[in-house]
Amino acid sequence: MTAPNGVSATTPAIAVSAPAIRMSASNYTASTVKGTRIQGRVTTGMSGRTVRLAVWAWFPKERRSRWSYTHPVTTTADGRFTAHLNHDNGRIIGRTWKVESNYNSNPSAWFSSTFREYKAARIDIGTSSVTAAMVPVTYRAGCPVGPSQLTRISMNHFGFDGRIHTGHLIVRSTDVSRFRNVFTAAFVAHFPMRVMKDPSPYGNDDNSMSADNTSAFFCRQVNGNPYVTSPHTYGRSVDVNPRENPYRKPNGYWYPVNGRTYVDRSNRRPGMLFSDSAMTKSFQANGFKWLSGFDWQHFQVR
Repeated sequence: MTAPNGVSATTPAIAVSAPAIRMSASNYTASTVKGTRIQGRVTTGMSGRTVRLAVWAWFPKERRSRWSYTHPVTTTADGRFTAHLNHDNGRIIGRTWKVESNYNSNPSAWFSSTFREYKAARIDIGTSSVTAAMVPVTYRAGCPVGPSQLTRISMNHFGFDGRIHTGHLIVRSTDVSRFRNVFTAAFVAHFPMRVMKDPSPYGNDDNSMSADNTSAFFCRQVNGNPYVTSPHTYGRSVDVNPRENPYRKPNGYWYPVNGRTYVDRSNRRPGMLFSDSAMTKSFQANGFKWLSGFDWQHFQVR
């Protein structure tokens, strides 16, 4: 089946000797299956039967795999039940689940069957309007581009932990499609980003870079040159993984400070951008200029 948000999961009807349990699932998200609503029915319509779900999982402390059970639920008068998946580690994997129920005639006797659930990694992008309250530091009165000219792009992305996380970029409304294309390409390539949000919570650009925050709009001057307006002011530029892709100021020093170990581009590590990176190629194909050589993180619309 395919859930409404585009994440695929296979939950076939479970065929066992009568009585059988038939299952359906909904509400999968791209980041987790935990909490997913599972509905089913004991085909013979047995009421008051205990049904429980279990997942085959690895327990590090026990150094073994075994079935781990959810809370049991009870069938209704027509044999239906609703449960929730309570196990997940946030990674893109498949899991084996077992469904069990007991017989009317012998409550201690259980019948069961298993099914396989899969999560498919697909980017989930949405857009919304921007208000001044969303950009309390990155926007101020008198900036050439205001909230009404900006769009908030919410999306999921891979992190350095291999899991999927959610984040957002605030960009010029006229360039939304460009950014969508680029970050979709990054997602398909499983390119990791640590955090992605408006820099306002960090107070300034230096703190945002140190936090390895991927961000776009920021009404400010160029770092190291108070007389030049930054391209970020217009919402048409983005800095990607500032720690892994540092920036050299006119004074010759690389920033952020915690990114100086990444100045050596011959040592390729996750999150770094190169000319042959899928994300870099997509930036360039979508009309962005890359300031490589002294600003590895920065891309701006030409």
